[in-house]
Amino acid sequence: KQAPQLSSITMDQNMLISFLNDHELCKYLKKTIQTLNLSYDTDRSPKAFDNYGELRLFCKTFSNLKNLRCYVDKKTEFMFIINELSQLAYLTAFVKIIENRKKVTSWIDIELKKLNFNYIIEKSGWFRDENRVKVHIWMEF
Repeated sequence: KQAPQLSSITMDQNMLISFLNDHELCKYLKKTIQTLNLSYDTDRSPKAFDNYGELRLFCKTFSNLKNLRCYVDKKTEFMFIINELSQLAYLTAFVKIIENRKKVTSWIDIELKKLNFNYIIEKSGWFRDENRVKVHIWMEF
């Protein structure tokens, strides 16, 4: 409440999730935050979200987001975020690859076409050798 004009946050994803137990803070974040840019340190935490309860709380707290950059460990988490955060205009997601890269990118491509979203699945970049696929989505309202 010290920062009434705050509309954007950049921070570690796991640190942010640890703050979501504070009900008053969650209400404030839901009301004010439009842009959320999350980083993720795989050396500190093996999972982006520990469980679906965490993911549901995250989506409930940030249901008014317009712009999100985040990390997910499962294709189903990726789709959950898309379905729950209906106010999003832009999403950049780093989706973990458990299967082979081509299979995951193909699945993402099929699912996003069903939703009629505009998107780019990046095939190169610093993350290319990692076990994640970078997906940019933008919605037209």
